[in-house]
Amino acid sequence: MKASFAAPSENKLLPDKNPELPPYTLLIEIDDVLIKTEWTTEHGWRVKKRPGAVQFLNYLCQFYEIVLFTSSSAMSAAPYVAVLNKYGTVSYALYRDSTRYENFTFIKDLRYLNRDLSKVVLVDTDESHYAFTPENGLCLPRWDGSADDKTLIELLPFFEGSRYAIFQRGVVLLSLGILALALSDLGDLRPTLSHYAGKDFHSEFIKNQRLLKLQEKETLQKNKDRVERWSFSSLWPSRRNFREGYFWVYVARYLNFVNVLLLTAESLVKSVEDEVLAFEKKKKEELQQQKKIPN
Repeated sequence: MKASFAAPSENKLLPDKNPELPPYTLLIEIDDVLIKTEWTTEHGWRVKKRPGAVQFLNYLCQFYEIVLFTSSSAMSAAPYVAVLNKYGTVSYALYRDSTRYENFTFIKDLRYLNRDLSKVVLVDTDESHYAFTPENGLCLPRWDGSADDKTLIELLPFFEGSRYAIFQRGVVLLSLGILALALSDLGDLRPTLSHYAGKDFHSEFIKNQRLLKLQEKETLQKNKDRVERWSFSSLWPSRRNFREGYFWVYVARYLNFVNVLLLTAESLVKSVEDEVLAFEKKKKEELQQQKKIPN
């Protein structure tokens, strides 16, 4: 096979990074992640948009440079990219000609991306699609087309501000409550991403959240009487208290303090989601008004 066909069409898939964009880059496959193509005898070929797909992109664009990277050809995928990007939240779109064809597979070779790979995340449905840079990938099961799917909304905390913690190389790292992938300033994201290698990313993340929530609840309950008597100064333990075995009391106080922050953070997230929905409603009304105006 000719190298010109096997390799990406460009040595640099993306132009130099715009300094005004967020430092991290999120690449997302659209097929079976954001949309679903189905064929039936009654309707023929139909394309469905995954619940929460547009909201997912709209919200995360404030933390990431969003790139839709699909193995489909530009001719077939470009119309769907336009639908997903109706609010201009996607910075770039890459298609099949930007992949490397090897062993009958279209591989997204991120080494050609022209980005710092320590700040790159790729979401796909097949690990073979990012075989050259597995440490940058997160694998999701293919969306089955169900209308009640909540996967994308449930994953927002991981990409934006997880309530509980970040799992890194199998070890639980307590974060500052509202910090997660984009907000935690990890520098190199790959050690965190590597924890999910070979796993269903969505299921693993939900399991980790539940485990940490349970641990937090048990710690708070165990030290409830001591936790309730705290001030800002009490968040910093003395050497004497460490020696006397009060370490977990301070952890519990810290978690209780974090919960106060979380109530504020969650209300802010809710207000942002409401703003997104209001913005979408306004745009729809404007489009309807434009259609009513005669040429």
